[in-house]
Amino acid sequence: HTYTYTFETSDGYSLSQSITVNVTSKSITGAKVTLEQDSFEYDGTAKKPTVSEVKLGETTLTSDDYDVTVTPQTNVGSGYTVTVTGKGNYTGTASASWSITTKTVENPTIELSGTSFPYDNGNEIKPTVIVKDGETTISTDEYTVAYTNNINVGTATVTVTDKDGGNYTVNGSTSFTIDRASFTAPTVTMRDYTYGGTLPTPSIGTYPGGGTVTYYYNTTNSSSG
Repeated sequence: HTYTYTFETSDGYSLSQSITVNVTSKSITGAKVTLEQDSFEYDGTAKKPTVSEVKLGETTLTSDDYDVTVTPQTNVGSGYTVTVTGKGNYTGTASASWSITTKTVENPTIELSGTSFPYDNGNEIKPTVIVKDGETTISTDEYTVAYTNNINVGTATVTVTDKDGGNYTVNGSTSFTIDRASFTAPTVTMRDYTYGGTLPTPSIGTYPGGGTVTYYYNTTNSSSG
């Protein structure tokens, strides 16, 4: 800035002199940055807080004194930052932290691909699981699924547990039944043989495992040809 001084004497003489004064911008480093909201609950949408006030000592800056930089965030986290950068009469930067917290689902809906399944010859039965928060389907990346008592006939349990560091706090369980498998009698064939000869062994078709097939010979209807 340049200032001009004029000196005038009582007898009509005057003298002017100019002087230049350098005015430097003031740093806002250390200023208190206040956000309208500094904590959000996860809901799957991007969040971007706004600055409500920047105060440097007793001076409240106007929005013309700084620019705001903030990157929208969607996932849970506590290290997000809003940065204000001084401009015009101000320089330097100041910042404020903000966060997104996990969403707690009190009563999640746990849907299975079925509620009743036939026994599967000793194999584990694992129906597909869908977990919902209201009408919103929660990503399978957010939780683990455990199955218990899911082999033999009876009631099996499915337990959902949220993963550490995820966006949800969600836990719950549901059940399904395992029923007896239907049984179809196997086909039995046996070649003819001559009375008094060696008895042939029957050939038994495929049948569900876990059972025993018993057979015996009845020769009362033997015939001769």
